[in-house]
Amino acid sequence: MYIDTFLQKIDELLLSLVKTSFKRGALFEDLNGHYECDCSGLISSLLLLCSKNYYAQIKGNRESLKAADYFALTEEETIPIKWHQRIDQLTPGQCLVWKKQKIPKSGDSGHIAVALDSPVEIKEGLWAIKVLDSSKLPHDQDSRQDGASGIGIGIMYLLVRDSIIEGYIWSSEIKKNKRVEIRCISFY
Repeated sequence: MYIDTFLQKIDELLLSLVKTSFKRGALFEDLNGHYECDCSGLISSLLLLCSKNYYAQIKGNRESLKAADYFALTEEETIPIKWHQRIDQLTPGQCLVWKKQKIPKSGDSGHIAVALDSPVEIKEGLWAIKVLDSSKLPHDQDSRQDGASGIGIGIMYLLVRDSIIEGYIWSSEIKKNKRVEIRCISFY
């Protein structure tokens, strides 16, 4: 599985998109224009569309993959992914992933989004990045209509110190700085 294939599936998904909504734990197996999923379901569905064998390899014996699972994959040496935390190495097609400190029994375990462009420095320590994700909350300049949930494109902000990504700001509406370990992962 290569980044070009992953980006091609994203393009196909966006061209086909008719209706979307946020649905925890859901996947889609074809590009029919109607998509219900959460953030990890979006990534899992894209990987499935790229290569069922690859997705099966990274999923292992898990029932499904949540954002915290994608984060944990970076610690497994046998999984075919690469990761880093450097803003100067973040490129389109890489996924930004973080996990909550305390993972609840139900609900969000963290978040995962795909970088669509290279990050742009706004000011020292603050970078803007265009992302694709599935969410209940919009980012800045979001493609989701007012109040809509599901798959969309928007701008979020990364908090950076000494070139290391150390957190995020979801949007200018949700201004709270979240200091959390963020990993940039590539599927190969």
